[in-house]
Amino acid sequence: MARRGKGEGSIFQRKDGLWAAFVTIGYGPDGSQQKRWVYGQTRRAVADKLAKLLSTSGSRLVSAPERATVGEWFTRFAELHGADKAPHARENYQYYLSKVLPELGHVPLRRLTPLQLRAFFSRLTLSPSVRQHTYDFINRAMKDAVRLEMIDRNPVEAVDRPRGGATVEPKVWTAAEAKRFLQAAEEHRLYPACYLLLALGLRIGELLALRWSDWEGERLHVRQSLAVVNNRPIFARPKNRRSRTLYLPPGVQSALARRQAEQAIERELATRWDSAELIFSSKVGTPMNPHNFRRAFKSLIARAGVPAVRVHDNRHTWVTLARDAGLDVEVVAERAGHDPRMTILLYSRVTDERKRKAAIELEDLLGTTP
Repeated sequence: MARRGKGEGSIFQRKDGLWAAFVTIGYGPDGSQQKRWVYGQTRRAVADKLAKLLSTSGSRLVSAPERATVGEWFTRFAELHGADKAPHARENYQYYLSKVLPELGHVPLRRLTPLQLRAFFSRLTLSPSVRQHTYDFINRAMKDAVRLEMIDRNPVEAVDRPRGGATVEPKVWTAAEAKRFLQAAEEHRLYPACYLLLALGLRIGELLALRWSDWEGERLHVRQSLAVVNNRPIFARPKNRRSRTLYLPPGVQSALARRQAEQAIERELATRWDSAELIFSSKVGTPMNPHNFRRAFKSLIARAGVPAVRVHDNRHTWVTLARDAGLDVEVVAERAGHDPRMTILLYSRVTDERKRKAAIELEDLLGTTP
């Protein structure tokens, strides 16, 4: 299959040379996309068919590209390209739209100028990272308009990307601090969830989306992720868009067995119970809101008296401890669900223990000291 050009979205060429595209018209109970497809001999032909399909699939369509406004095109772009993204990404698209449309939505797409964009960003009072993400969203939408021959050039190319702010460095617990946290959380109903976060390095969305059918003895299948969009729980594929299977140490299996027993009691006591079969559900079986989990996690940190960290920092802690334990980087990356280069560059911290061990091993290679 030929690779899609950057920004081309869902239009692509198949192995047999035929061009194809799809529109997501909804989602199934499991979060899977329901699509309608169009085909053609050229990309332009498919783009035309895609525009017609959008008009009949409930999406907002730009009826006449030469008269389209920024608001019409950006809304259509967000619908089409956001449909193929994770729930939190679709929610981000809507946020960017809420900032762009009041300022630039009325401007004809073909008349949008670099000066207007520079003025827009000068008035955009957001954090540096969100300003950059908004810039990227506008740039992708305008690049797609160029590809579809709606405009001749991309005015964003003449506008500098906003500068980023200081990055928030993740904080990593030592093994002793992680143990102290788990000891403080041992009597809490979320102890098994906290144990899995530190023992497996799961993302919070992956943790809260686990079902009992995902657990098979020493194996745990990470198949989906939970996000809350507009106060509604949405299940979708994991961040890297592929599932993975983790082999569980005995401690994790014991934690899951404890959770299973405690949930059985909660089910008996509840006046109503949701049938989602989630492992880490609320006390009535419904999906747990990640914000509620973060709030409980923060209170447990205070109880343990360990350094304050974000829930996502547990992934950094897990990767760092796994590397200290001598696990191969490819194995760590596969279990964490990302590229090995990201494991080294973004997640793993070189601890004093690893530095000390490396020094000793290097000396052993050179032989005895004089």
